[in-house]
Amino acid sequence: MKPDSYTFKNDKGNDTVFNSYKPDINILFSVSIGDNPSFDKLVNAGKKMSETMHKDSGIYNARNDKYFVLGNRQENVSKYIAGGNNKFDFPGSMDDHPVAVYINIFKILTEIHPRPGMDSVERVVLAESKNMWSDIFLTGGEFKDDGFIMHTEINLQDKNTNSLKQFNRYVDNISKVMVEKKKKEREMWTKPDSTF
Repeated sequence: MKPDSYTFKNDKGNDTVFNSYKPDINILFSVSIGDNPSFDKLVNAGKKMSETMHKDSGIYNARNDKYFVLGNRQENVSKYIAGGNNKFDFPGSMDDHPVAVYINIFKILTEIHPRPGMDSVERVVLAESKNMWSDIFLTGGEFKDDGFIMHTEINLQDKNTNSLKQFNRYVDNISKVMVEKKKKEREMWTKPDSTF
């Protein structure tokens, strides 16, 4: 079975209200259909509860006998449901599970750039996070022994250093900046005002 699929386009756009950087994200979600009549009932119930299935919402959908697909771009939904090369190349084994999710944390973090108004803590958290996190895999969904089986894997950038040591260093570096900021704020508030 193909996994549920999410893709992110790296193009840069502008927010028309604030004229600031806004990433252009393409999202595609697919799910296999086992029982078409039951799935039809589920879709019809969803349409009654919400109008989000309509095209004017920016959410597009398509289906065939095997898959139901949702996405924010009509052309991507149409290409996926038409078949062909519609399998995404994830850097891990995600096939043969009812549920599979991949999030590239590093790619998301590299799209975040320091703003002029960011304070020292925010800048350190962003820089340390870019150096720390790589990606997340979540697979599973199989029903066994009266419960669902799920497996989550979080990968870090540094593959050669113990993950616990990396996490301790990450928290320590952020904590030092937070403590220093609090100290400066306390000094500012207790300092006598000499402007009178």
